[in-house]
Amino acid sequence: MVKGEPADKWLMFLTNQATEDHIVTRRISQLEPIMSARVHARVAAPPRTIAGGHVIVRVSDGDECDAAFYEHSRSLRVVARELLPGDELMLYGSVRATPRSLNVEKLLIMNLIDDVRKIRNPVCTECGKSMGSMGTNQGYRCKKCGAKAGPERASWETRPRVVKCGWYEPPVASRRHLHKPLRRMSRGDVDKLKYAHSNQSVRN
Repeated sequence: MVKGEPADKWLMFLTNQATEDHIVTRRISQLEPIMSARVHARVAAPPRTIAGGHVIVRVSDGDECDAAFYEHSRSLRVVARELLPGDELMLYGSVRATPRSLNVEKLLIMNLIDDVRKIRNPVCTECGKSMGSMGTNQGYRCKKCGAKAGPERASWETRPRVVKCGWYEPPVASRRHLHKPLRRMSRGDVDKLKYAHSNQSVRN
């Protein structure tokens, strides 16, 4: 559209922007400050929100560390808040020295556990009163007559999970220049991930 004199010479630039060439597959024990890594892990503790709106998720592959979802990641924090202990993840991010954490820039949810929750304590078969818990996995005791019941006597329900298995990334304005958008990921990227996954087991 712009007419001018013929080019005297030309130069092609090779860039690593939007390639994730800086990402390496690592176990949690191998993470070092400033490193950018891909980590296969399970959620070890319920997510917690700290000052500033950042979400912290404790993850484990045998060793543990915090996965940090910062406020500017926006929608990625919403996903993080829905994770439960036992969920299997592939986390992409950079390592912060203090406090030590993996600052998550992209997330693959690989497997979700069932969200099973207790809705009520059992009723005593002797006197009809609601029973009280004796502690985790220790069953129940009637406060009135002292009768006991096992943990299986409680009423439980399985709730639908809000999040689904699949890829999640922050909005465009919150991405680093090296981040590879999901729309640019090829079949080769998926195959490399499968290879990395097969060589990095997660210990419960």
